[in-house]
Amino acid sequence: MKVARLFFGFCALLPGLARPLAAQDTPSTPSPNMEATLSALAITVQPEAYNRDCRPLHTLLLDSNYRAYLEAPNFSLDEQYVIITDYGTRYDNAGWQYVPQTISTVGLAAAYAWCERGDTTALQLAVSQAEWLVKQAQDRGDFVTWLYNFPSPSFFVPAGWTSALGNGQAIVLLTQLYLLGGDPRYLDTARQAVNSYRVDMTDGGVRSTLDDGSVVFEEYAHPDAPVSFVLNGHIIAVDSLAYFAAATGDSAAAALVEEGIQAVRNRLSDFDGSSTTFYSLGPVPWGSARTHYAHGIHVRGLFWMYTRTGDPTFLQYAFDWQRYKWPPLPADVYRDTVSPESFMAALPDQQRWLVEPADSQAFILDLRQVQPLRSFAYNMVGPYPADYEVAVSEDGVNWT
Repeated sequence: MKVARLFFGFCALLPGLARPLAAQDTPSTPSPNMEATLSALAITVQPEAYNRDCRPLHTLLLDSNYRAYLEAPNFSLDEQYVIITDYGTRYDNAGWQYVPQTISTVGLAAAYAWCERGDTTALQLAVSQAEWLVKQAQDRGDFVTWLYNFPSPSFFVPAGWTSALGNGQAIVLLTQLYLLGGDPRYLDTARQAVNSYRVDMTDGGVRSTLDDGSVVFEEYAHPDAPVSFVLNGHIIAVDSLAYFAAATGDSAAAALVEEGIQAVRNRLSDFDGSSTTFYSLGPVPWGSARTHYAHGIHVRGLFWMYTRTGDPTFLQYAFDWQRYKWPPLPADVYRDTVSPESFMAALPDQQRWLVEPADSQAFILDLRQVQPLRSFAYNMVGPYPADYEVAVSEDGVNWT
């Protein structure tokens, strides 16, 4: 028997210290002793008021290691236990900043740590980040958004910009905490933030429209900024909207997801550099993402879009783009999102498929060329399926 693609997939963990952004008030210089700060953290939340069922999972950025941020020298906590970021001399000497995207990402990691381990410190941190988001949401009448108080010269964006990526992360954290604790303020703020994706960035929202009608959710949005279409930011924004739609049944958010997916479908070839993918399309095509964490988001995002739409175009580009990755993953095995509820943990000298307990789980392994297949075996740790099937395909579409 010959097989070109026996599927093996995952949602890799985004590196814990992925590129942050920045916003709103300017904090004072923090204390460098993070462990002492955490030890002295006052637990004011009532843990018994929160469940520990973190579902649905926001798989493209699934991570529960909130301490990775807190232990890094450019991150700290203010007196309200809100994370702040030190940019030093970057971005016109931005120094210490409140960064909505980082605040949201750390809050979400802490929420997952609460769900996984019952970590009450993590729960307090998650709630502290959510409270900041509620208080700092900028009311624009029909929507809310969060601002970043420094320029981004690479994208010709002045201070005071907003972000579809950052808003998306805030939406996920606020929605997750609403599901865990039931505070209606969190859901209300998240719902208002979803509306920012319906408003053009010339009017303060995060949306732009290309000449072909493609709707882009801009990572760097400002009334005076040019269209940039940063692909990883757009993908995470779309995934965040899909999370909100799945968690709440919001049909308008689901429609935004379809608009965002269509934009990627329309412009896939523009992001393909034959041996790399481009980080953005404008103001000029900006940089190779081949060695950048963004390239992994590109590939995982396309696998996710394939599982959502069944469009083989996404699958083919995902297979092509994962071959561009450098350095290659261990054993030259490329692993990316296939099942939205599944993820891979890459540990030293190990490759493990971790999956939430549920029916009909699947993974995909691309052998990259036709290979003889005589047998198949895998080792299971912990709970194991009562039954399974192995299917083979030469094109990733038709299976036997």
